[in-house]
Amino acid sequence: MSNTNPVQATFEEAASMEHIRTLIAEARGDGLDPVFVAERVRQQRWVSENPDEVARLISNTRRNGPADEMIPDRDWSKVVGWRSRQTSLRLVCKELSRPAPYYQTQTRHFTVVGNVHRFFILVPPGVRTGALSAVGRFSTDPHLAREDAAAEMIRVLLEISGKHLDDYNYDLLDEALSVNYELQWEIGAVKSSYKELRSSYRYVLCCNNSELVDSDSDSS
Repeated sequence: MSNTNPVQATFEEAASMEHIRTLIAEARGDGLDPVFVAERVRQQRWVSENPDEVARLISNTRRNGPADEMIPDRDWSKVVGWRSRQTSLRLVCKELSRPAPYYQTQTRHFTVVGNVHRFFILVPPGVRTGALSAVGRFSTDPHLAREDAAAEMIRVLLEISGKHLDDYNYDLLDEALSVNYELQWEIGAVKSSYKELRSSYRYVLCCNNSELVDSDSDSS
């Protein structure tokens, strides 16, 4: 008996441009999840009950880079797998027993590209945790702006928790750090050998040149 259901795209599939667009469309529609709707209601309640705290968090949120930094264009043809940062952020908040994140948009008009958007993300205080905030970069695409802000908040949460996301990209980072450590060790060994060689050369030079020996003794 054949299965007439359409094949569902998964994150593990090789991604064409059309597949990436499908994944993004699915991520944009995840607000229909009843659990997510309930989280959003709780977020809105917290925001409405704490406007001063929300304003303080947003005003104190700073980026490491330029304030008007734009999200660079991405070559989707090079992407073979795509995961929603917003979904990942909700999972990280859940794993760390943090409330669900709240997004607040900021829109500006740039002369060259027109209207651009960026998002502030607030994680409300929990039972034993304080509120957190992060801000993403600007983009003409609101969804990409939300994704960028979510990625920034993930970095904040991982930094303060001392944890990491164990995935393939983390494996690549670990390999890169290992290679860098080995190169640093080799550089240190070369510098040490150079110092020993320079010292030996100076010793031989002094032994064969009495003037250098006298000058060394005078300088000491």
